[in-house]
Amino acid sequence: MKIRIMRKKENEEGFSYVEVIVAILIMTVGIVTVLSALSLAMVRQSEAEKINIARQIASSTLESIFAVRDQQSSGDLSNWGSINNVGASQGVFLTGWNNVSELPGEDGIYGTADDDGNEIIGFQRRITIEELDAGSSVAAVHKRIEISVRYRIGALQRERTTNSVISNLPSTY
Repeated sequence: MKIRIMRKKENEEGFSYVEVIVAILIMTVGIVTVLSALSLAMVRQSEAEKINIARQIASSTLESIFAVRDQQSSGDLSNWGSINNVGASQGVFLTGWNNVSELPGEDGIYGTADDDGNEIIGFQRRITIEELDAGSSVAAVHKRIEISVRYRIGALQRERTTNSVISNLPSTY
């Protein structure tokens, strides 16, 4: 029985430990970079969702205000006079920051005291209504509407504001 001793050929070379460690380090940096990019993308997507929700809340509130103007006087609502904050003449819209409900109340108008349904967690709304023709002896024909919605993204508080001017329509179309 002969024992063969294998000799290393001149062209056979392997990786050294240093080369293996450098390769692992480069792969680790690449993986960490990809994971941080994915994390940032998820945060941005969540932020975009909240921005869209805030815009939808402001739009539906503004649409409710226009609906009050356009509907016929009934019950406690008297069209133009109702388009004010609570405390100003016949105003029905809440003042200050209030939590946002998914559904309007019995009056069918968002932003009033009877809003119903589940609260939209993390969102608050403020409706500010002011007469633009104030100071004249004639009743105001225009009102400025400002609807602000605030929400949080992580530790940061964000706010989106929608502005519009509404005019009093004649009682007959």
